[in-house]
Amino acid sequence: MTAMQRLKPHATISWNPESRQIRILTLLPGQWSDPIQCRLTVSSLDDRPHYETISYAWGDPNNKRVITIENGPLEVPMSLELALRHLRKEDESLALWADAICIDQSHREEKAHQVAMMGEIFSKCSSVNIWLGTPKDSESSSDPFALVNHFAENKHFYELPGFSVSEETQELSFQDNVEYQEMWNAFERAMTHPWWSRLWCIQESILPPAGTVIRGHWRISWQRMRAASLNHQVQHWSCCSVANSLLPKKYVFNPDHLLDMSDPDHEDKAFVESVSSLETVLRLFRHKQCEDPRDRIYGLLGLLALGRAPLGSLRPDYSLSARSVFMNAMRVCVLQSPKDLIYLTGSGFNSEQYDLPSWTRNFAMSLPNIGATVERARSKRYHAYDASSGKESDVRHRDDDTLALTGHVVDEVEEVGVAIEADVWRDPTWIGKVFVNAKQIAGTDALNDISFQQPLHQAFWRTLMADGVIPIGGEWRRMTTSDHESLQKRLTILVVLLKNDATAGGKSDPEVNYTLNSIQVSNYSRAFYRTKHGRFGLCFPNTRPGDQVWILAGGRVPFILRPSMSDNRGEPEEENRFRLVGECYCHGLMDGEGLSGKEVKMGEIFLV
Repeated sequence: MTAMQRLKPHATISWNPESRQIRILTLLPGQWSDPIQCRLTVSSLDDRPHYETISYAWGDPNNKRVITIENGPLEVPMSLELALRHLRKEDESLALWADAICIDQSHREEKAHQVAMMGEIFSKCSSVNIWLGTPKDSESSSDPFALVNHFAENKHFYELPGFSVSEETQELSFQDNVEYQEMWNAFERAMTHPWWSRLWCIQESILPPAGTVIRGHWRISWQRMRAASLNHQVQHWSCCSVANSLLPKKYVFNPDHLLDMSDPDHEDKAFVESVSSLETVLRLFRHKQCEDPRDRIYGLLGLLALGRAPLGSLRPDYSLSARSVFMNAMRVCVLQSPKDLIYLTGSGFNSEQYDLPSWTRNFAMSLPNIGATVERARSKRYHAYDASSGKESDVRHRDDDTLALTGHVVDEVEEVGVAIEADVWRDPTWIGKVFVNAKQIAGTDALNDISFQQPLHQAFWRTLMADGVIPIGGEWRRMTTSDHESLQKRLTILVVLLKNDATAGGKSDPEVNYTLNSIQVSNYSRAFYRTKHGRFGLCFPNTRPGDQVWILAGGRVPFILRPSMSDNRGEPEEENRFRLVGECYCHGLMDGEGLSGKEVKMGEIFLV
């Protein structure tokens, strides 16, 4: 099939680039085995046409099937053809919008125009059909949503197959069993379908007023899935924390952030705030994938438009390079947060890809789901610190590639440990390796003498916990002296468990689990370091001895900067030119102490 033949159905449609017109696909009725027959019409969003949308994973670009648009053939992703076959009715047409059919993917200007409208396209549909493929024959009899329905009905962990209470001791226990295994396997395959990794699925699932999740002939509402996720998380950390700790680690599930989002209500302050910051939305979905790196930004603009925050000139333009798109996105982050440097925190800086300045995040660098979860938690903790003592940022663009800020250098990195990376929820014993490595860098015997009375040991443990605690049933907060006694007990239990290779941070003591969780979030993909002045901290693994610890105006946490070297001689280019390595925790500098001296002056520096 030639390119001309593939595009013929689009070429016969009149399309006005200046209008708010979209193509709507009418799926004609038919039997299961009949070829897919459709027609395309043009409608304006201003006329509020009635249609449903399809959200799906394109899959392997080489796996195509042919459908018929009136008299013309069109190649579409195999996954879309299968979704249409499952949605098709025997005696009734169905109005749909699907990107691979309704947008001429070969027409760059049209694609940019339609992508810019996708927020509205999905907001104004009657509902979205989320296609999670079909189960294998061996699992087709198992309901993939049985576990979802369990928690949607707010049933408890201990009501699942395999839990029982001893008549003698009244203790709860779990025995693995075939019924639970089949329920879990069907659920896990649905929840790990490639759709969940798609960046485009974010706005496609959040913006529509209603949604149906489809896997083969099984269906469940999107709203019911969100209710199940919420109930699961509440029970996990409260009434069912003990029951949850009894489950084998192979049954650990970390819900996708999509299921945490508020309903898309323009009058709902919580929702509007959640989509008002480009930096926040980009950070929240760092684990999502897309084929074109520019879509890391473009694929979220429809969602951000609802937040009514300034986006500058940021709009879909596929004539721009990924470098230009990423730098434009960072400029918007600066524009939206002129007094605070939170947009310079998190991973992806100082990248060697796309020839980016060190202060521009490489948005193409995706994170695993757990990594995005941890970054989200850390961004919330950011506001609990005040390293710059309330000083506001005066950031400006010196030129296209250079960011000018003011700051003060307070210390220098002397030794850096190694980062221990693992699936923190399935293998909590990795924290034991973190403790041993940190002990070697700190030069302290804090593992054998867990004490908050000894200043060096206190600094050691407060650093590993980023000076914070999670009370049972509560949110992370800064540590106080009143926490020290209980923390000593929890940490003593935790260290013993880890030395004995225990797997679940203290089944009989939920407080130990909360302490473990706080340490996991603080240390995931971070390295313990020591400075020349004897301070302890947590930093990015690519930090080197000789890197400097800075307090920057507008930064609630310290930052690690590296003097910029000339390309030819390996010597500093200018005294005040640096590359951003990343933010850090540095004990004793988190509350303005680095700026407390009378002679401290902040000077202008340049990030390149």
